[in-house]
Amino acid sequence: MATTTTTAAHPLDQLRAEATAARLDLASPQFAAHLDAADPLRALRNDFLLPAYPAPAAGTAAASAHADKVVYLCGNSLGLQPRGTRDLLMQELDVWANRGVMGHFDHPYGPTAAVSLFAPPRFAAALDAARPGGAAWGILLTAPRLPGPPRGGTAAASASCPTKAVYPGRQTVWALQPGGTGELATLRTEDILATIKQHGNEIAVVLFSGVQYYTGQLFDMPTITRAAREAGCVVGWDLAHAVGNVPLHLHDWDVDFAAWCTYKYLNSGPGCIAGAFVHAKHADKKMADLPRFAGWWGHDKQSRFKMPDQFAPMPGAAGFQLSNPSVVATVSLLGSMQVFQKTSIAQLRAKSLRLTAYLEHLLVSEIAPLPSALGLRILTPSDPNQRGAQLSLLFAKMNGVGSLMKELEHRGVVVDEREPNVIRVAPAPIYNNFTDVRRFVTALKESLEAVAAKN
Repeated sequence: MATTTTTAAHPLDQLRAEATAARLDLASPQFAAHLDAADPLRALRNDFLLPAYPAPAAGTAAASAHADKVVYLCGNSLGLQPRGTRDLLMQELDVWANRGVMGHFDHPYGPTAAVSLFAPPRFAAALDAARPGGAAWGILLTAPRLPGPPRGGTAAASASCPTKAVYPGRQTVWALQPGGTGELATLRTEDILATIKQHGNEIAVVLFSGVQYYTGQLFDMPTITRAAREAGCVVGWDLAHAVGNVPLHLHDWDVDFAAWCTYKYLNSGPGCIAGAFVHAKHADKKMADLPRFAGWWGHDKQSRFKMPDQFAPMPGAAGFQLSNPSVVATVSLLGSMQVFQKTSIAQLRAKSLRLTAYLEHLLVSEIAPLPSALGLRILTPSDPNQRGAQLSLLFAKMNGVGSLMKELEHRGVVVDEREPNVIRVAPAPIYNNFTDVRRFVTALKESLEAVAAKN
């Protein structure tokens, strides 16, 4: 079962029908260009700065066709810089330089980014029913009131933890391992639900990633949340690889809390500000009922500067903030949010499903059958509803993919490496296009042949 179930035709079937109607080969560069020309979101690509490094080397197919363009498929690691971010940053630096502290009270561009960013419409296109905050995991995890025995455990998904680990003090962690057959198989929803059912009366917090960073698997968040809530557990989600990537309805799903970074699919910049969600049902809870680290920026803003003895938290995630956020960081995020406001997560998801289906088809049809494929296997589920933008490629016959990464960089391709032998490829729909995908697969074929020739 998937987070977003749809009765629409499979994205690949849609692409096949469009290729037939256009009388073009599905795998041809001409069809990729045809899809790009018809893409209703194509203009958003111009709102981002595409890297010029590493430039395709002479003699490669990439250089002959696109000498000055890099194929950037690494938004799952670091999103690209929006064109408007630099101007927003310079505006804030100018206000600081020319007005000092008076810029807080008489800002020439309206409310400061640290204030305007948190208006709900800013995030409406990136995720639903969630508001950003300054909280991080260590802060949010103090909030669930963990009862005494037997409820002292946490259920979590992990690629490396043992099946059951006891943390010093009181916590037991059930770290679910992949089920099914095959190396590094993905987690099955039924196994997750069975664990919650079996150990629910011992589990205080169910904590999962919305999209698993290594395999790219998209978990069935509403179903898992519902099962955990029925078992009496607090439910939290790590949305680092989900926000800006897949639809999220945290309030409607009855999620208790969530947190995410913003430098991946939200394109805020390296190491930028985090975001958090706390369900509205917790909005009016007092410190005694919802413990937290109390910071002055999370205090009721009407009395914040009076420095009262008693902490009065703002409602929701805002009440978990410790200190005022960096204006530089919030402005960087604001630059991306202005682009997101031109579209919706539904539109981005629709394009993403097609991009990833196209990528999967080209890999399966053109790369996997090659003698030089080095045991290529796609770790990410083939069901479009169980994945986001990312496909994780395992090269089972390689002890390390360093040589392959160098060949791809030689051809102007930027993807992500996970040792020892996995490459993550993530076409971000807000700025990537079908030609990027077509060029990547061509470069991968060349690169694999080059590696094979050297061995």
